[in-house]
Amino acid sequence: MHKAHLKLLTWALGASILTTDGLWATAWPPNDEYKEWSTEKEIFVPMRDGMHLSTDLLRPLGASGKLPTILVRTPYDKDHIEWPSMRGFLEVYLKRGYAVALQNERGRFFSEGNYDDYLRGASTDGYDTVDWIAKQPWSNGKVGTIGCSSAGQQQWVMAAGNHPGHAAMIPAGTWAVGNIPGNETRGAFYRGGVPLMGFWASWYNDRAPSERLLLPPNSTREQRIRLRNGYSLQTRPYFETASGASIPRDSRTCQARTFCGQ
Repeated sequence: MHKAHLKLLTWALGASILTTDGLWATAWPPNDEYKEWSTEKEIFVPMRDGMHLSTDLLRPLGASGKLPTILVRTPYDKDHIEWPSMRGFLEVYLKRGYAVALQNERGRFFSEGNYDDYLRGASTDGYDTVDWIAKQPWSNGKVGTIGCSSAGQQQWVMAAGNHPGHAAMIPAGTWAVGNIPGNETRGAFYRGGVPLMGFWASWYNDRAPSERLLLPPNSTREQRIRLRNGYSLQTRPYFETASGASIPRDSRTCQARTFCGQ
């Protein structure tokens, strides 16, 4: 993304969190006020149904007082996809005195529960996560959300819960939700409301496989960090042979249809 767009979006989200009733509650902090931040990985944030979601928390070192928070909820790998792709955004907030929370959706990586439907739990899990953040002793009670693709689309569902602490959001690349003019679809991945299986077959193979590794009950944070540092829970792509070679793109649609019984 162009640096000017990055600066504009980060300013807009930060300003929204810092305002109350349309008036400035505090000044926008100066550039790069904080140079370093702490990282706490694999915090288990509890949901209303007893499930726990894998969450990483970053906070600027030396920040005083209670902090606003930027939340990213994602089905993607936090270490190899979400953090590298969002780092430019998130470091701007950290340097200006915001906490940052990165969370895997339920059923993804070390988060408990099942991921068997797109945006599953986006409403209640998003609400419960904002509620948890707002109640932390270091939090000022205000949370802004940001994310692209699935991490952006779920913000619309989450916002419907109307949590008072959810102060602002930037849902980018939300092409699977809503109508695309002239495309005769519901979102970019549906045709007349029917899912386009050439896309969704590979999506569900990666995010909702029939088998996945599970943590033992009552795993400790230290155990989860060791496992995460040493192993990957990323599913091997469906469009890949047993030897690891990629299947030619021209034959993928046919294989997707076969996979979905079409």
